[in-house]
Amino acid sequence: MSSMNVAFSLSSLRFDIKISKRAKDEKNLEKIYKHEKRMNEILEQQRIHQATFLTHRF
Repeated sequence: MSSMNVAFSLSSLRFDIKISKRAKDEKNLEKIYKHEKRMNEILEQQRIHQATFLTHRF
């Protein structure tokens, strides 16, 4: 293998690693986003429940 082929192989390997890392990061961000969205929905339900409870109490 010539040194140019080795350099090209290493740079393409680094590129592949960056792509797979980016895909993994995006997947994690998607999970975090879904989790935060669900937590916000739960908080909103609790606020509605609390507001309903307070209005019926008085």
